[in-house]
This record gives sequence, C-alpha cells and structure tokens, in this order.
Amino acid sequence: MQRNHSIDTIRGALLLIMTINHFIWITVGWAGIQLITLQPFGQVGAAEGFILVSGLMVGLIYTGADAASNKKKLLTRAKQLYIYHLIAILAVLTIAYCFISFSQPANTFYSELFPGLIGNTVPTLVASFTLLHKPPYFDILPMYVAFLLISPFVISQLKKKRIALVITTSVLLWLGSRYFDLSTLLTLYFAEGAINTGYFSWLAWQLIFVVGICLGYYSRHQPINWFKHPAITFLVSIIALVLFVFQRNIFAQYGIHQGTLYELADKPLLGWLRIFNLFLLVYLFGYIIHRWSQALTFKPLALLGRHSLYVFSWHYVVIFSVAPIALGFFDFQPNITVCLVIVSLLIFVPALIRERNKSPKLVVEKESN
Repeated sequence: MQRNHSIDTIRGALLLIMTINHFIWITVGWAGIQLITLQPFGQVGAAEGFILVSGLMVGLIYTGADAASNKKKLLTRAKQLYIYHLIAILAVLTIAYCFISFSQPANTFYSELFPGLIGNTVPTLVASFTLLHKPPYFDILPMYVAFLLISPFVISQLKKKRIALVITTSVLLWLGSRYFDLSTLLTLYFAEGAINTGYFSWLAWQLIFVVGICLGYYSRHQPINWFKHPAITFLVSIIALVLFVFQRNIFAQYGIHQGTLYELADKPLLGWLRIFNLFLLVYLFGYIIHRWSQALTFKPLALLGRHSLYVFSWHYVVIFSVAPIALGFFDFQPNITVCLVIVSLLIFVPALIRERNKSPKLVVEKESN
C-alpha cells in the first residue's frame, strides 16, 4: 500500500521530541524548548503518540490476506527489536565505562542513572535480557516488543469481526493495571537497584497500541468516514482547545492547572484524561491528513519516521554519549543549545545510512524495468 509521508513526518517529529526531552532530563533537567516539546497541546506526550502510531502502522501493514506471512513478519520484527534493545544497553554501558575511566564526575553521573548496571553489572544485565529490568529511559522498546508479540492474536480477532471483544479485553486490562504492580513483586527477589520494571505499565499502555491496530485495520479493510459530520469536528476542536488553554495554567487561580490535570492524566498508568486528550488530537491530525494528505509532510522528519525504530534504538547511544560533555565532566562544556543541535543531527545517522544502502537497489530495479 502507498506510504503516507504525513504519518512518517508525525512519527519522526515524535522521535525528535523524545530525543530532546530525554537529553534535557538527564542533563539540565529542564530547558525553555520544553515549552514546545513537553506536552504542548495538553496532557499528552510524545511517547503516547509514538505507541499509538506504531499500533496504527501494524494495523495498516500487517493485516493482509496472508496471515501466516504477516505473523512471521511481526515475530521477526519483535526479535529484531529485542536485539536492538540489548545492543543499545550494551553500547551505553560500554560508553559509560569509557567515560568513567577518565572522569570521576562521569562515574557519579552513570552510577546514579544506572545503579544496577554500574554497581551490579552481571545480574542486572541478565535481568535486562529477560526484559524484567529496564534501565531509565529504556522503557519503550521492550514494551513495543511485547505488543508486537500479541499483535497476531489481536489481528486474528479483528478478522473474525470480534472488535468488541478486543476493545473490551483491552479496557479491562487497562483498568486492572491500577491493582497490579510488577515492581513490588519483583523487588523482593533482587538486590537494591538491580531491578527496575520501567516507568510505564504495560497493562495500561497496551490500550493505545491495540486501539491503534484497530484504527489501522479498519482504515485498510473497512474505511469509516470519521469526518462525515462537520459539527463533530468542530466540537472536537473546541474541546481540544479548552484542554490546551487549561494546560497553559491560565485558569490556575480557579484551581485548574497542569497539576490538577495530571491527577486525571497519570502518565505511567494512562489516566482517562490522557487517553481522551490523545484521541482528540489523533482525530484532529487525522482530519488534516484526510483533507490535505501531504499537508504535514516535512522530508527530514519523514526520513526519521521511515526508519523510526532504528533511530529510536540509536538515540540512546547519542544522548548518553553527549551528556557527559554537556555537563562539563571534561575540560570543556559546550552550551546546552549547541549540544541539543548536535544530538538532534546525530539521530539522523541510521536513517541516512539505511536510505543510502537502499538507494542502489532501487536504481537496479528501475534499470531492469
């Protein structure tokens, strides 16, 4: 099926935003640019959008007639991402030890970030290989691997016209996430700092991935005209605008501000307001793409989006390599803005390499035709 470059652009933008935010959080904690990159439209961040769009792409791409082939591709993809995740951990660990050998502040920095990996390396690595332990900021790929593994089952149920069962089960798991804490159970069996089950609850976050699969599946097989009634689009726009205004703390004197909104939009457990806000934005961006299919296309970001999972794996290596330099653990300390530019440019490396390796094949195919 024909690739939509606007969706690739959105995915690329989400990748860039996550990279910027992660780099800032591990270095200076907060920077002015996060007025734009950190939940700019309401109680929704880049991670939620990335997971939903990833589910959407699964529903669009892997729901063809050949179920066996699609299942094999999904499982192969999950295995590939699992390997990338482990390589990223090993690469960051290697980088950390290199910096530590030259700088005592770097030792403190990495030990505080990765107490298990630095202080108790072998058991923590073993736990990482089983995906029980996820170092800080390494949450999304393991979660995505798990979601890819359940995708063939979800797709099979959609093909049997059991969408009500799929959504009901997913919602019940989301509700159940409030009562099941894997971290509390596992910490009894591991040394302090050796286990970190991650920031996100998989039971909660599967909801937006599953909804993404459903949206992608029906977009491909039974398209629904979501934008048939202008009044609905207008209402969604108004509600999204209200949440945007509330997010700006304009009504803080009345007790409506980011803090009170977050109580309803808890991120690790996906509060109902976060999900509601996310779907409002998905609807509005979908409307823009529906009306003007390439309106959101921006080639550099679309490039990132086309190779999103390679870029996401690589971004760990970039941010944890540049962070000690940005923090001045050596004889020089570039301005944080300079470091942000460097980090933002470096995440394009795997996308550019893959495009370059792909180009000769395309040329051969064109010449043979």
